[in-house]
Amino acid sequence: MYIQGQEQYNYHVQRFGRPSKVGYKDTIPAWKAEKFDPEHLMSLYKDAGAKYFMSMGVHHDNFDMWNSKYQRWMPSIWGRRRTLWGSGAKRRREQG
Repeated sequence: MYIQGQEQYNYHVQRFGRPSKVGYKDTIPAWKAEKFDPEHLMSLYKDAGAKYFMSMGVHHDNFDMWNSKYQRWMPSIWGRRRTLWGSGAKRRREQG
């Protein structure tokens, strides 16, 4: 979203403004993930034959995808206000 001429950059400029004025950190509060269904997603992976799953730990712009003690840029504070994979992780492990 920071490379001029790229599709993501153009979309960001059109929807939010220039990244130098409205960057990723400014769009985080709008990120709610209302339709995110980790249980369904895991069942799709499992049905496709996946034997294990790994999620990214840090999204771009140093946005931690877990409850970080090192900074405040994480989903438990911004946007959805909880981690996407943390809730239900024990149940998914029990399902293999």
